[in-house]
Amino acid sequence: MLHPVLTQKPIRTLLIIITILNLIAEFVILRSSMGSPQHGLLEDLTLALVRSIALTLLTLPLWYIVKTTPSNGSIQRGTLLIIIPSLLLISIYWLILFGSEEFTSNDFLGHSFNNSENSRLTLPLALTARSIQILATFFSINTLFVLSNIKQLMQIHQLRSEEHQNLIRQAEVNNLRAQINPHFLFNSLNSIAALTKISPERAHDMVVRLSEFMRYSIRLNPNEMMTLNQEIKNIESYLDIEKTRFGERLEVYTTINHDCLEAKLPNMMLQPIYENAIKHGVCQSGDIVRIFTRSTLVNNELTLVIMNNFDIDETNSSGTGFGLESLKKRLSLQYGRADLLNHYKIGNMFTLILTIPQPQ
Repeated sequence: MLHPVLTQKPIRTLLIIITILNLIAEFVILRSSMGSPQHGLLEDLTLALVRSIALTLLTLPLWYIVKTTPSNGSIQRGTLLIIIPSLLLISIYWLILFGSEEFTSNDFLGHSFNNSENSRLTLPLALTARSIQILATFFSINTLFVLSNIKQLMQIHQLRSEEHQNLIRQAEVNNLRAQINPHFLFNSLNSIAALTKISPERAHDMVVRLSEFMRYSIRLNPNEMMTLNQEIKNIESYLDIEKTRFGERLEVYTTINHDCLEAKLPNMMLQPIYENAIKHGVCQSGDIVRIFTRSTLVNNELTLVIMNNFDIDETNSSGTGFGLESLKKRLSLQYGRADLLNHYKIGNMFTLILTIPQPQ
């Protein structure tokens, strides 16, 4: 547990300022309470420097006291835990004051003063001024350490809160993703069940493709970001499964700009969109359904526009659009925005616009 003097420049700077102010205050007190003209200017300046540094050093242990004081205890108890050690340190400083005065009064400085010169410490004005100086120093540094500790506790609390929120958000995203995958599997199994009566060979082929696709999706890390190029290849595998079922009734046209290939997006983000297009387009129409995809990368945002035609006369919709709603919620949780997935209908064309912000 390193002291903030070693790790925090602002606190170190403030302590230096306090030390300088104490140096000036001690020097003024010494000069204004001289007991003899034999006390030189340099001697008093040296003495003031030693005392001001000693006073600052004595306050440093207070940080450890503040740091170890329980934050969930009563204010009175916490205050006592700080005041009592402070009084002990103040007493030590008074001993240093008397010891340094006695030391400088002997032959060390080339002078031999009589004992009456020690009255510089006990003169009423000097005693009052120095007491105020010491109390102000301990109060200001104690306050500084308390505020620093409170700031650290708030930062720790904020960090833990953010980590907690991230865990909750990620759990919701994983839950949604876990719901989407069985939803897709349910639809695929229905398709296979239908094909077993019509074309057993196509059903077998679809089972093989489905197993390969599910093996790939299970291996994916839920938190991993994929490139658009990887996602498009994954979608091609998925569409191969659906083409096995629908044959020539499904046509796919994809135009991906070269600068979009390395753009990042959450894995398995596109599969529910194409599943929705097939479910509400191909499944409900006897005509050929075409799915068009194009991409752009502008202002550090990847935009995918996916369009498909549908039977405008078909008003009954099987299902509740669970895939798109889950996808929209997943985007909101992951990026904190509710405007990333939009869709509309014009005539017999359904258009979906997906926007993925890119990392800076």
